[in-house]
Amino acid sequence: MQIVLLLLKIIGILLLVLLGLFVLALLAVLFVPVRYRLSGFRWPDKGTALHGRVSWLWPLLAVRFGYEKEAYFQLRILGIQLKRKEKEEHSPESSPPPAPHPAARLAAPPVSAQAVQPPSATVQPIPPSSVSEREPAREPLFQPEDKEDSGPGFFKRLWEGLRSFSERLRSSAESLREWKRKLQRLGRGIEEKKQRFGRFLAFLALPEVKETLRLCLRQVKGLLKHIGPRKIYLKGRFGFDDPSLTGQVTGALSMLPLAYREGVTVTPDFTQACLEGEFEVRGRIRLAKLLALGLKIWFDDNFKKTYQKWKEM
Repeated sequence: MQIVLLLLKIIGILLLVLLGLFVLALLAVLFVPVRYRLSGFRWPDKGTALHGRVSWLWPLLAVRFGYEKEAYFQLRILGIQLKRKEKEEHSPESSPPPAPHPAARLAAPPVSAQAVQPPSATVQPIPPSSVSEREPAREPLFQPEDKEDSGPGFFKRLWEGLRSFSERLRSSAESLREWKRKLQRLGRGIEEKKQRFGRFLAFLALPEVKETLRLCLRQVKGLLKHIGPRKIYLKGRFGFDDPSLTGQVTGALSMLPLAYREGVTVTPDFTQACLEGEFEVRGRIRLAKLLALGLKIWFDDNFKKTYQKWKEM
């Protein structure tokens, strides 16, 4: 009995340890942020470079990528870089055949020019009888007119002409009816789309729909604020050949909130065309924050009513 109780105790301890590890891993996934960093520069003497890094639980998982003289990509797990196989093993079938030995080329007998030349094709004359058989019979330049136009053949041709004319009339009438049906279907489709658009406008005018749209807009702003960079460093100089264009771009940039953040210095150059500088941005993303933003919309009463109304449309 004591042995059974001891085994149950050990099993319970192991289950609790596994449960604690699972909860710890879940909390780490939810609350440990994914950090990112992006930097680069463009200088006339140094060239152009771009470097990026994404890490989670820094020693556990890290990804590096960028370009400086050549593109690179690195993946590290627990600080160990995973290397990719750059050289593939070639199969013996795909390998090129070995070159012949020089001695074998010297021992080969010379090839005469007569053996290389292709055999001349013999041209056989075509007998005139076969040519005449192949040529189509020529029609006479002048055909004798029918002397009797009022015979039975005239009424036959008249009947065939009337029948072909009636068939053309029937085909034209059928095509007109088909066009009429197409226009009717087009009119019904336009009317249905007009009714749907009216129902959609009435749907947007509902108060619960307006509140849901406002809530979604606030959550999207919160999402952009959360995933946006926490630290920005930008120092550069730009200019165009046309000084007026440089002034217009400077005025447009001055209306952006980014131009007034700490660490951002952009200088316009009205004397020459240039684009140079360096930058660095850093930020972090938490999965728990993203879930909180989404769940706040999902459990909202106005969103539930809006979803029900949308299903009824």
